[in-house]
Amino acid sequence: MVNWRDATTIAEQFRKYLPLETQSLHLLVLTVGVIKVTHFCAGIFLWEFLSTLDYEYTVYTGKRPFRWTLIIYLLTRYATMGAMLCYMIGFNDSNEFDCVAWLKATYAFSYGSLALASALIGMRAYDRILSPGSRTDVSVASLFGTVTGWSYLSMSSPGWSM
Repeated sequence: MVNWRDATTIAEQFRKYLPLETQSLHLLVLTVGVIKVTHFCAGIFLWEFLSTLDYEYTVYTGKRPFRWTLIIYLLTRYATMGAMLCYMIGFNDSNEFDCVAWLKATYAFSYGSLALASALIGMRAYDRILSPGSRTDVSVASLFGTVTGWSYLSMSSPGWSM
């Protein structure tokens, strides 16, 4: 009896669809493991995304006051959802597709969500560290320059230009 839940059996079945140069069994088992972990993380994120839609609904309907940081928060959520969708499309599509475009879209959504989440953390720290009376144009410009510079450096790395 074949154990269809065994990673080796899944890798053997998966091997038929890969190019000849990547037919190492160890690499296939590792690839199947990465795909399973990605599906698990995407499921957890989707559950979290759907369970907090009521918060967004209260903001959209005007029951909760609008703050400008909510824009960055929502962009972070949507960029992460875009990254998860790109991962799921790339790992589950059995037809040929443009891998370079898929990787660029995945990297763009992933870097975007990471940069926006870092900006949210930085703004929270900025509010806690600097009192409202000590905010100057120089301190705001330096914070904005740091976030912008980090985003530029991360997107101009060698892996980005594929």
